[in-house]
Amino acid sequence: WDPVGAYRLPWPLIDGSVQLVNFLLLLWLYRKKILGTGEYFFFYIILHSFERFILEIWRNEKMGGSSYTVFGNITLFQVVAPFLILTSLAVVVIRHFLLQSAELAKKK
Repeated sequence: WDPVGAYRLPWPLIDGSVQLVNFLLLLWLYRKKILGTGEYFFFYIILHSFERFILEIWRNEKMGGSSYTVFGNITLFQVVAPFLILTSLAVVVIRHFLLQSAELAKKK
């Protein structure tokens, strides 16, 4: 279902722009050595899931009720994203503190 003259957001341009910002943020974190090895992947999962959760609101496939919607206007990814964010955040926090405590133990 595609109404004639309907305003459409340029989804690929918005998604690409946000992914560029995510990349620059991860690059900055890497240069500052803020996260440990392996934590960048999970931090990317957090960023990407948050971005997709927000951008799914304006995604074109939801016009007219498509198979992407699960509960009314909530898409499948919007249901899964909070679990991905919380799980990845837990992994990053636990790994970060475990690596810090391991480094402190080496120094003693």
